[in-house]
Amino acid sequence: MAVYFLDSSAVVKRYAQETGSAWVELLTDPQAGHHLYLARITAVEVVAAVARRQRGGALSAVAMMPYSSRPSLQCTSPERPRASPG
Repeated sequence: MAVYFLDSSAVVKRYAQETGSAWVELLTDPQAGHHLYLARITAVEVVAAVARRQRGGALSAVAMMPYSSRPSLQCTSPERPRASPG
């Protein structure tokens, strides 16, 4: 198990076949047990990147289907330290 920070370009590789997609697929496999961290803006950036590729013709809805059926990455916020009462 390892800890990784993924930016939007890495997450897009889960949904659009390109160089590095196989590595990201292995990295994000729940069975691998890795801890993955994303910036909050990553979800918005990924949707924009995939939509841009689809509009530009580089990614068709048909080509997207196998990737869109994959489980999504679950995003949770880590607990923030709380001030101790006092």
